[in-house]
Amino acid sequence: MKTLDLQQGSEAWAQIRAKHRTASKASAMMGCSTKVSRTELVRMYAIGKEQEFSAWVQKNLLDKGHEIEAKARPLAEAIIGEELYPATATDDEGYLLASFDGITMLEDAGWECKSWNEAKAGAVSMGGIPEEDRWQVVQQLVVSGAQRWLYMVTDGTPEKCVHVWVELHEQDRKALLAGWKQFDEDVANYQHEPEVLPPVGQPVTSLPAVSVVVDGAIAITDNFKVFENRLRDFIEKRLIRNPQTDQDFADLDLQIKALKEAEQKLNEAESYMLAQVEPIDAAKRMKDMLHKMARDNRLMAEKLLAAEKDKRRAEIIAKGKFELEAHVAKLDERLGGDFIPVIPADFAGAVRGLKSIASMKDKVSTTLANAKIEANAIADRIAANKKVLDAVEDAYITLFVGDARALLLKDTDDLKAIVSARIASHKEAEAKRLEAERAKIRAEEEARAKALVEQQAREEAAKEAQQQQTYIETSVSALEPDQGGKAGDTTHAQPSATAAPQVTPVSTSPITTPDAKAGTAAGARLEHASPASCDDDAIIADFVSILLVSPAEKKEIRALLTKFVKYQTARRRQKAA
Repeated sequence: MKTLDLQQGSEAWAQIRAKHRTASKASAMMGCSTKVSRTELVRMYAIGKEQEFSAWVQKNLLDKGHEIEAKARPLAEAIIGEELYPATATDDEGYLLASFDGITMLEDAGWECKSWNEAKAGAVSMGGIPEEDRWQVVQQLVVSGAQRWLYMVTDGTPEKCVHVWVELHEQDRKALLAGWKQFDEDVANYQHEPEVLPPVGQPVTSLPAVSVVVDGAIAITDNFKVFENRLRDFIEKRLIRNPQTDQDFADLDLQIKALKEAEQKLNEAESYMLAQVEPIDAAKRMKDMLHKMARDNRLMAEKLLAAEKDKRRAEIIAKGKFELEAHVAKLDERLGGDFIPVIPADFAGAVRGLKSIASMKDKVSTTLANAKIEANAIADRIAANKKVLDAVEDAYITLFVGDARALLLKDTDDLKAIVSARIASHKEAEAKRLEAERAKIRAEEEARAKALVEQQAREEAAKEAQQQQTYIETSVSALEPDQGGKAGDTTHAQPSATAAPQVTPVSTSPITTPDAKAGTAAGARLEHASPASCDDDAIIADFVSILLVSPAEKKEIRALLTKFVKYQTARRRQKAA
C-alpha cells in the first residue's frame, strides 16, 4: 500500500481520484449500485465526466454523512480497540485507490461508516453486508492489505449502531481485479451515444370533448310492460329446464326459437323507435362509428407498442449474445483452439420485467461484462494449464489425452496435483509390469536351465547305464568256462548227461576296470576250485565287489546271483537224478 498525503474532500484529492479506479465506484463497476448504473459509469470514465451532486444532495446526504462519521468514530475505536486515522492510499501498482474512513496505525484493520438505513441495518443484523457496499469494502481490503474491516451502519449514536467484520477472500480479490480489467476494456471500446433522458409522454389534446344536447320533449308510447309480464311468465312457468322425454326436447326446441324471435322483435322495435327520431338515430350511429374508430386504433397502437418493445428487447438480447460469442471467439483464437466452454449468461432474465430501453441496455451490458469476466478467467486458467501439460514429458503425455479438455478447465494447482499423481501411478504400474516381465523371464530361464540339467542328467544316467551294462557283460564273459576244446575253436564237445560240471580257467587278459586286479583274483579261485568244494557265496561276493554300482544295487545283484546259483544247482541235481 502507498499512502497519499492528501486531505479527503480537497481539490487535489478529487484530481487524484479521477486518475484511479476508486473503491467508491467498485460496486457500480460490478453492476451492484442502486445509484449509478454500470453503463453510466463506463460513459462517465470514457468521456471524462465526473458525477455531479446537487446542493440538496451535498447538504443533506454527503455533509450529514461526514457529521455522522465524526460522531461514530469513538464507537468504532472502542470496538477495534485502537485509534483510527482517515487516509487515502493506492495499491502497490498505483492502479486501485481507496479512501478510508479510518485505519489503524499498524494498518491491520480499517473502518467503513454508512449512515443509518433500515435496509442496510437489517442486512448487517443478519450477519451480512449490503451488496451495493460490499465491493467498496473488498477494494479497501485489497488496497490496504489489512486482515479485516469493520463495516458499520449508524446515526452516530450507540442506540442505532450495528456492525459486522469483513475479511478478504481470494475469490473476491480475483473477481474485483477481473471486473476492473473488463471495465477498462469496455471504456477503451466505448462508442459514444447521446445521453437518453427518461421519456415523458406528450399529452394528447387534438381530440375534442364529446358533447350531445337534445332539445324538446319526446313522447314514447310502448307496450314494454305488457311484453315484460308475458316474457317473465313464459320464462318462469313454461320454459322447460329439465327435459326428460322426446316431447320435452321437441317443446324446448320451439321455446328456444320463440325466445330468439322475441330478441329479434325487441331489436326491430329499437330500430323503429330510433328511426322515428332521425337526429337521435344519426347521432347514435355517428357515436358508434367514432367509438369503433377510437377503439380499433387504440388496440392497434397497443399491439404496435408491445411488438416494438419485444423487438427492441430481442435486439438488445441478441446484441449481448453476439458480443459474448465474439469475445469467446477471440479468446479461443488466443489459445489456439476451441477451448472455452459455453459461458452462461441469462440476458433474457436480466431484462425480465424492465420497461425502459435504457434499463434493458444497462442490465444486458452488466450481464455481458460479468460473462466476459468469467470467460477471461477461464481463458487465463486454460493458458496456465496448457503450460502445465506442455511441460509433461513425451513418455507420459498419453496419460492426459483422453480428458485433456476437462483437465484444462480445472484449477491449476489441482491440475498439477493430478499430473503428479497420474505420472507417479503410471511409474508404479510400469515398474510392477517390468518386474513381472523380469520375473517371468527369470522363471522361463530357470525352467529352461532345469530342463537342460534334467536332460543332461538323463543322458549321463543313460550313458553310465550303458557303460555299466558293457562292463557287466565283459566281466561275466570273462568268468564263463570255455566248453569244448581250445579257445578259438568253432565247435565244442557236448557234455554227457552224467558228467560233472567243469570249470575252465578264465582268460589271463586284464579287465579294463578300476577293479581289474580284484577280478583276476576271483578268476584264479574259480580256476583252481573243484565243483564240489566251490564256495558260491565267496565267488558271488568277489564278483559283486568289482561292480561299479551303488551298495543298494550291489545288494540286489548279489541276491539275484544267489538265487541263480541255487536254481542252477537244483537243475543239475535234477539232471543227475
